[in-house]
Amino acid sequence: MTRVSVLYPTSSRFDFEYYLANHTPMVERLGAPHGMRPITIDRCTSALGGGPSPYACIATLWFDTDDGLGGLLSEHGASILADIPNYTDAQPMIVVSAVER
Repeated sequence: MTRVSVLYPTSSRFDFEYYLANHTPMVERLGAPHGMRPITIDRCTSALGGGPSPYACIATLWFDTDDGLGGLLSEHGASILADIPNYTDAQPMIVVSAVER
């Protein structure tokens, strides 16, 4: 299984309303034919110990195979990335993981 973690640093602007109502459903719709499972969204509230979180949001995308992720990115990666300025001015960190257990 492949996991993609999209970490959005805390910035001056993150529009959760747009992100949840527009961006996330778009990515789920585009990813479904590529075997992507529903996206989980974490709204970050604090760091362990009570300090401010360095991230505003963490989205997690799950794919059964690397091929599913590759297919989504090759077909729709540009349009997904082009939507980012509609909800944030932050540059997300994207981490791809092979899930071991």
